[in-house]
Amino acid sequence: MLRQLNWNCEDHPSLADCPDALVGRFGKRGNYGLFIRDGGSSHVEIAYCPWCGTRLLEEKDGEVQPQVYEIAGGDVVLWSVNGAVHIKTTDKHNDPVELNEHQAMELSDLLRRLAADS
Repeated sequence: MLRQLNWNCEDHPSLADCPDALVGRFGKRGNYGLFIRDGGSSHVEIAYCPWCGTRLLEEKDGEVQPQVYEIAGGDVVLWSVNGAVHIKTTDKHNDPVELNEHQAMELSDLLRRLAADS
């Protein structure tokens, strides 16, 4: 989800025009939504992550999104929402990521820290 929200396309100046951009933030409140490819900038709001099913937090004044940690060049992503630790371990091609020893230790440390903070 984070990778999609931070999507940057060299071929399309607008994310609404990029076929690889699937989700975005819309409106004054920055609600999450899926792009609808109808030739315009239409979208449908979503309340849950389309990949992992995590409820997407509605930002209120002063509320911040959870800290996101990336390992292996962003192919492994960890975050904590409402006391639950979430992890994504597939690369941009949806292939499993193999970690080297250093990355595995970093992952272990982050999991311990996130679990302790929850």
